[in-house]
Amino acid sequence: MLKGKLKKGSFAKNVAVLMSGTAISQGLLVAAAPILSRLYDPASFGIFTLFSSIVIILSVIATWRYELAIVLPKEDEDASNVLFVSMICVGLTTIVSIILVLLLGDMFSQAMGSPELKPWLWWLPVSIFASGVFQSLNYWYTRKQHFGRVASSKALRSVGTLGVQIPMGLLYATPLGLVIGYVVGHIVSFITLLAHFMKQYKEPVKQSISVENSKKVAKEYKDFPKFSAPQAFINSLSQNIPAFLLAFYFGPEVVGLYSLSHRLLNMPITLIGQSVKQVFLQKASHAFNHNENVYRILIKATAGLAVIGFIPSIIIAIWGKPFFAFTLGSEWYEAGGYAQWMILWLFVGFVNSPSFVVIQVYGYQKYLMYYEILLFIARTLTIVIGGLYYTALTSIALYSVAGAVFNLVLILGAIYLVRNRQHNRVEGGV
Repeated sequence: MLKGKLKKGSFAKNVAVLMSGTAISQGLLVAAAPILSRLYDPASFGIFTLFSSIVIILSVIATWRYELAIVLPKEDEDASNVLFVSMICVGLTTIVSIILVLLLGDMFSQAMGSPELKPWLWWLPVSIFASGVFQSLNYWYTRKQHFGRVASSKALRSVGTLGVQIPMGLLYATPLGLVIGYVVGHIVSFITLLAHFMKQYKEPVKQSISVENSKKVAKEYKDFPKFSAPQAFINSLSQNIPAFLLAFYFGPEVVGLYSLSHRLLNMPITLIGQSVKQVFLQKASHAFNHNENVYRILIKATAGLAVIGFIPSIIIAIWGKPFFAFTLGSEWYEAGGYAQWMILWLFVGFVNSPSFVVIQVYGYQKYLMYYEILLFIARTLTIVIGGLYYTALTSIALYSVAGAVFNLVLILGAIYLVRNRQHNRVEGGV
């Protein structure tokens, strides 16, 4: 019965395909978490989190957000040139990351109170390049609706990561194993997509690319680097700022406790939320281009995510501490306390995925950027206030409440804007 339903609804089917790959990927990481938490101590996870947070922050703008525009053109020729522009941006960002590590690596490590972080920073350019190429190809395959290919690459990423982290943890349990495993996972996932792309799409894409057309699409979609890239950078920075500020105020051990609890909570959210977001982008873009009812699919997707996430969030909010102590070991008991507050923010963030996509489809990147600036300021202030006057737990609680409130505002704002645009289209006879 389920199989039949999935065949009828391409949206549900595509989400299910993407989720299958993410489910395997996240399932492996969840299964390995109790092993890794006993091989590596919280301080090692803290160093690793500082490294991975920098990768995430820079990777999100590695393409200058042109990858999001790959799905938008009606013609593949234009999409091919957007892909080319996106790849050029990845190369430039990688070069900048090398310069940043060379000039600021030592100063940053010292400021975080973690001088042992410095040697691992040289792996940043490799991770950023691999992540940027993956993102570009990921959205090319989204355009082509080859979601199975993306799903398999995500699954192989976790295989590559854990295939290094666990053996190295058994032999020499330092941050090195966590960092190298993370880098290898990124390399495996991008090579998987690149190998298939070179075989199937290299020639038609190559024939479509020209300097003139690349300049044309770069200009046509200039709002992505102009507004979406700063917005994404600020959003990523605001989500990862706890790692840096907690390290500054409380040390790497607290960062480790926070990061592993966030990682475990975020896995199921990524499993469903990112898959929905990616497929919803294609569906919403199609609906927008063909004057279909975007408001209806926005409400349906948002309500569906709220129903899915409600009960698991309540369970974590009530039994977070004993759950983490039992699963990861007694030294991770406090991580459960952090999780009880974080689940509030993560739940609302999980529900806002369709709203976030719709705002980009309708071209409201500028307003989204302003929103992210305010969110970043609010989140930073909560951690700073907590670090100066309170405990790590209070800092995380304040941070989580601020995130939940802002995400709720984003959902309501998107619904309001899309409803008005839909109403105006109907009245205008569009």
